[in-house]
Amino acid sequence: MAEDWLAFVHSFNLSPSIPQTVALKYLRAQKLYAFAWFDCDLIKAGELVALSALERALKENYEGKLKKSGLAAWVEYMAEHDGLTDKVLPIALRCGQPVVQYLYETDAAIEARKKMGALEPNTLARIRNGLAHGDPFDGLSWPGLLEIVRDLIEYAYRRRL
Repeated sequence: MAEDWLAFVHSFNLSPSIPQTVALKYLRAQKLYAFAWFDCDLIKAGELVALSALERALKENYEGKLKKSGLAAWVEYMAEHDGLTDKVLPIALRCGQPVVQYLYETDAAIEARKKMGALEPNTLARIRNGLAHGDPFDGLSWPGLLEIVRDLIEYAYRRRL
């Protein structure tokens, strides 16, 4: 069974063309996911490291292309201006379910949510902030997070692959 878990984690390997600055961070996340077989709490650390690898990749590819910076702004830029859709995101194609609409929140959606007094949705930036700042309700892992991170990193570097 441990072999099956390792094979599953390795099925999300990055392309060897991804720069080492990002690839090594992502590999660290995969190692934490692998060790989570022995201690499931390690998966939360793996999620945070995976999101930091994604943030590094997006910074390298999108910083300076927009006025704002940070994970939320870069993911929104990818979807709104760089062609990221469910039709090009492998996890969405494999699962047959929409993914991109859950990755970020547009400015219009933020305003509408605030007017209604609704709770903030679980976007990638919110998940990362919760992991980094000790969200007291972060007990369960985020299914598909490692695969989504891998897909977004490879999308960001798609012109280099």
